[in-house]
Amino acid sequence: PGILRLSRLAMGTEFQAVLVGDDPEFLRAAGNEALDEVERLEERLSHYLPSSEICDLNRRAAMQPVLVEPS
Repeated sequence: PGILRLSRLAMGTEFQAVLVGDDPEFLRAAGNEALDEVERLEERLSHYLPSSEICDLNRRAAMQPVLVEPS
């Protein structure tokens, strides 16, 4: 089997996916899907991104109750 390594920067660090198997197209698709989920979570939860839900919560919670969306 082959080894495929994919990585992306998110949340102030490098995320890596190391996949082992015989179908490189499947491995790449699976690895990219996992790293896409990291990016999706970063968009919601990162305190580095002013547009994230966490930044909004931190901005408003000291002044008023804040409704949050279920995950």
